[in-house]
Amino acid sequence: MTMFAEFGYQMDDLHLPYFVYGTLRPGWGNSVLWQGMAEGLHDGQAVVYGYGLAVNGLPYAVAWPGERVVGALIVPNEDECDRIALRRQLDALEGYPRHYDRCKVQVTLPGWEENVEAFIYTPTQWSPTPNFEPTGDWNVACERTRLARRGGATMITRSYSRAAAPSARAIAEAAMGIAGDICIYTNRNLTVEELS
Repeated sequence: MTMFAEFGYQMDDLHLPYFVYGTLRPGWGNSVLWQGMAEGLHDGQAVVYGYGLAVNGLPYAVAWPGERVVGALIVPNEDECDRIALRRQLDALEGYPRHYDRCKVQVTLPGWEENVEAFIYTPTQWSPTPNFEPTGDWNVACERTRLARRGGATMITRSYSRAAAPSARAIAEAAMGIAGDICIYTNRNLTVEELS
């Protein structure tokens, strides 16, 4: 077994699919990160039990007994270079290992006798009792709030607008803070200009 410390993974697990449940699902904006290196299968049919879908602006799969998350499987191509590139892309997007952890889970598929082993990205820390999406499905949650296929930033703004109406600056700072934590192209250094 060869270990690549730089990448943080073992070569013998690169063939495993990824269970995705939010903006990496087929049709969402971040699906471009895996297109050409993997195939999206069973969208809306793949289920992981023992995790709940916490929606806090962005979707989070949180380990929680009695809950479930609905998503899709991203199955890597046979090419080893594609598999390595895919792992690096997904780890970078999810902020692994700081923001998210990459864990192995069992995915249930309709009509399959056995579960499929796959990776899932789940937050490294979660303190309050999560507000779970009852269906466990990010697509359903977004459809219900009329935000289908529009991405996380709009969801963040909408969730704040239903609360105690914080200032536009507070919304922007919160959104950019989240982006700084999870995106490799963003940092937490902000310059805020206010127009009067």
